[in-house]
Amino acid sequence: MPLGSRDQAIVETGLTWPQVLKTAVKWAGGTFGGQSAIVLAELIREAGSRGDLPILDAFAGRSEAADQAIADASFVVRRRAFA
Repeated sequence: MPLGSRDQAIVETGLTWPQVLKTAVKWAGGTFGGQSAIVLAELIREAGSRGDLPILDAFAGRSEAADQAIADASFVVRRRAFA
């Protein structure tokens, strides 16, 4: 799979996906609004795997928009796994 410009930028910094995800989860866990859950869901939708989806369970219910973003991320990641 070719790397997109965003992926390439992360690779060039030396960060790994687990490092990025851990930092994002820590940040999102320290906030209480639905926006942080939406950002985390979008991050996982773009670069996550099926193994990352359970992380989103802790952020469900923060807002209707967050729940929709989580559902969308789950759908995209699961669909990508079959492609």
